Amino acid sequence: ICLSETARAMLQGVSYRFETSGELGAQLLPLEFRRNVVPIFKEALHNVVKHAQATEVQIQACRSGGWFELCVKDNGRGFADNGNFPGNGLKNMRRRAAEMGGRLETTSEPGKGCTVRLSAPIPQTRDWKGFPVALI
Repeated sequence: ICLSETARAMLQGVSYRFETSGELGAQLLPLEFRRNVVPIFKEALHNVVKHAQATEVQIQACRSGGWFELCVKDNGRGFADNGNFPGNGLKNMRRRAAEMGGRLETTSEPGKGCTVRLSAPIPQTRDWKGFPVALI
């Protein structure tokens, strides 16, 4: 599953910009890495569509050294970022980030949109046999 295709499918009717930097071409990426990044991204977009009432979304994905960084920022209604959220979406996103050895940060204020930022180490693939996978 490609992140840019996921954004195109999920953000129909919402203006968005998807930017990439660093070396994000097809790489050998372990399945566990992809099994965490893709659901985190989908949940972030789901929250934009279902809860934020956003009209614009900025998505940035980059590789910096051995780290993968993904940022989803919207201009939606925002929320009080006090750690008390109904449902399991943000909790599951944070759990997945921790499983990857990374972190997930949210920044939001009522009326000022929301930013979700994932930073995770890209696993070494020397001992893993797989196929190049285009994540972006």
